[in-house]
Amino acid sequence: MKRLVRRLWPGRGALVRRVDRAEAVLRLVVLVAAIVLVPIALTLGSETYAGQVHAGEEQRQARHQVAATLLQDAPGASMGAGGESPGNRSGVRVRWTLADGAERTGTVPAADGLHAGATITIWLDEAGDPVTEPVSLDRAAAGAIAVAFGSWIVGVGLLVALLVVAHIMMNRRRSEAWRREWARVEPNWSRRPI
Repeated sequence: MKRLVRRLWPGRGALVRRVDRAEAVLRLVVLVAAIVLVPIALTLGSETYAGQVHAGEEQRQARHQVAATLLQDAPGASMGAGGESPGNRSGVRVRWTLADGAERTGTVPAADGLHAGATITIWLDEAGDPVTEPVSLDRAAAGAIAVAFGSWIVGVGLLVALLVVAHIMMNRRRSEAWRREWARVEPNWSRRPI
């Protein structure tokens, strides 16, 4: 811990310059800013979750499920490296019946490996056309987590990039200061006349 503190904050040695202390302050500011970004990212995630839940509720009110019959075989199910089915879905022609008794056909995603005549559940809008499933609470939560984590990572990445650029610029200043200092004392060390 002591070593970490020494790396983050330079001591009072004769070789420590103002630029070293300025860089230490910048490191501290970046650390505090990264911590401050946590509640901001969590707020963004919370707002995303609330918006997705609201959208899912609206979609559930405007959509309904019906049974649909496959009119053709879905492509064969492929196997994963471990012999498991990856759960791929492909567009397949299906037929469904509307509430008024009218039959409709269309192409919807169905699990690979299903055969013609199999029954699947699809979602329809108010016009009776196939639509995606309403946003579930799990999908809303996953989206919120992705937004919160992603926004925090982007923010911290920008802070680290700022710190790296500042470090490069400060290293140039340190090198120039060392060059000037060496030019001043080198003649005394090499015993050459000034």
